[in-house]
Amino acid sequence: MTYILASEYDGTLNQGGKIRQRTLDAIGRFRKAGHLFGVVTGREAASWREILAKGLVCETDFNIVANGAHCMDGKGETIFTAPFRANAPYGDTTLEKALIRRYFELGFVAGGLSFERERMDFAMLFPQGGRDGHTVYLPKDDFGDHDEAIIANAYWATLEEADHAAAVLRREFGAYLSPAQNGRYLDITGVGIDKAAGLKTYAERMQVPLANIWTVGDNLNDIPMLRAYHGCAIRSGPVSGLGVADILCDEVADVVDLLLSR
Repeated sequence: MTYILASEYDGTLNQGGKIRQRTLDAIGRFRKAGHLFGVVTGREAASWREILAKGLVCETDFNIVANGAHCMDGKGETIFTAPFRANAPYGDTTLEKALIRRYFELGFVAGGLSFERERMDFAMLFPQGGRDGHTVYLPKDDFGDHDEAIIANAYWATLEEADHAAAVLRREFGAYLSPAQNGRYLDITGVGIDKAAGLKTYAERMQVPLANIWTVGDNLNDIPMLRAYHGCAIRSGPVSGLGVADILCDEVADVVDLLLSR
């Protein structure tokens, strides 16, 4: 029997800026036993490839990024993507431009569109021309030809503003997009795409039964995968008291120990 164990990164696998040695050792034993371990994160591809390049994560069999919309192997090469039709006509413009225009109207701080290997940044409070080494675009800009966006994201100054923006975007773009909120931040993927969906596609490709998927998470965007499979919530995390997981744990090593003892 092969298990898939999928862990969120920030606050779950990486706690306090590092991965605990006990968890590193446990993951090594888990993979040596023939099981599959990977990270499932809301970070987009460019950000995750930086993590891989800097060696800030342990060896993995897969990495599902962009909140389920992009799956990579352990070296950061794409296995599959689930882009949304950003270039599709939408009123007098395209879906992507309408979405970014709405960001500005809703008073966001910054956000962007992420592709398989590129990112476009947009910002309310930064001058056009650049920020943190990235070009900052405005809604009137001609983005030029590019691949379909895999994920869009944005954040607002306050939780109340983010709550309002999430409600508006779900109402106006819900037929095309799925906004997932984590506090002041929104990750926006195509309809039906989330961490649970990304894991389902990966498991089917690897011919692993869905009943053999175990997940570990700590935050709101982990809820779909915690509910869909055998969910383990980090005891100190925001979702630990919401009843969305089968068990509570302190670190990923706890789940590995449980699985290897079965």
